[in-house]
Amino acid sequence: MSEPADSSLSTMRISEETTWGEEPSSPNMQALRFRSSDMDPVKETVQSDEITSNRMGGTIQEVGQEAGGSFDAHLSLTTYELELKQFLMADTANNEASESGATAVNVTDIDSVTAATKTYTKSGASFNDKLRVGQLVRMSGFTNAGNNGVKKITSVTATTVVVAETCTDETAPSESRIQGSMLRNGTTKRSSLIEFAHSDVSIFKQIIGARFDTMSMLMAAKALIELTFGVVAKEGRYGTATVANSVAAVTSTPVLNTTKHVARIDFDGTEFDGYLQEFAIEGTNNLATRPAIANKFPVGIRTGNFDASGSLAAYFNDEGLMNDLLDHTAKSVRLWIQEDADDVTAGNVMIVTLPRVFFSEGGTPITGVNADVMANLSWMAERDPTTDCKMQIDLFADF
Repeated sequence: MSEPADSSLSTMRISEETTWGEEPSSPNMQALRFRSSDMDPVKETVQSDEITSNRMGGTIQEVGQEAGGSFDAHLSLTTYELELKQFLMADTANNEASESGATAVNVTDIDSVTAATKTYTKSGASFNDKLRVGQLVRMSGFTNAGNNGVKKITSVTATTVVVAETCTDETAPSESRIQGSMLRNGTTKRSSLIEFAHSDVSIFKQIIGARFDTMSMLMAAKALIELTFGVVAKEGRYGTATVANSVAAVTSTPVLNTTKHVARIDFDGTEFDGYLQEFAIEGTNNLATRPAIANKFPVGIRTGNFDASGSLAAYFNDEGLMNDLLDHTAKSVRLWIQEDADDVTAGNVMIVTLPRVFFSEGGTPITGVNADVMANLSWMAERDPTTDCKMQIDLFADF
């Protein structure tokens, strides 16, 4: 008898489908970094409850199959952009190319910066093909330090980008650069083929027609940043051969932790001046399979509302957050996650923005002696009318 499979020798890989539920022919797949997964085929059986005189009951019958589950990971940048794009259903319609994550803006040799209008100008740039109001862009390589850094777009034309932050007049050097790549929750449905390879026993598991339903991110003090994705899928199967034509190696960017790599957390555009012990994000698309008569597998996956919610725990030394709860005050939240926490102009950066949230419940319990008093708050996201989204993720790649 052969040796059984070892989890430490397992690999996970993914490729985007062209048509939902149709396995790509010999796809080029991307290996994914992960910690654990419970993704599996799901078989549904029923037993007839007809009455029999022998107390044996009725027949047991298969009535359908689908697939699903989740996988856990520790956050590393440049690793999960496809999964985030699919989870957010980021739109590509209406010329919003930057929202698909497919075409990042990386324009060099900016012409000039004008302080009076907070404008960056580049002739022949076609900025408005890729950039959107409310998007964050990263400026670097400018002579005046104040012209560098992450800035928020307030308006954009083909040749100009106007930002909210203060600028300094400058004829920009050739190494000046504007970068941007954004994901916002939208309505574009995408799906993937996911394969798990147990190469030590030459067995492969495929999850076909997988759509990303849920995403959670947990940032707790003195810990690695945890990331979990959940999928709903058409079907799954096992075999002794991979379906992949090739498999690209996993990314090599570092796993991130909350001590070194969470640079700051902003409320309403201002860095929080207190101390957070934990911040959690939960997102769901409320997906469900569509069963149909005469079909063993679902004929589709229904899309529901996009909901984003979560919680935070702050050391209680100010009444501000609790009054925001009681006054039902809308807040914006921005999480800065950086490989180099001291320099946002360098390295890979992810900035998660929740442009309009309300605290839904919370309190400051006194749990007993020798304990901190914490402000424990739950939050829910609402559509922001300016950006037309509940969640925005800006990504800046190292160069």
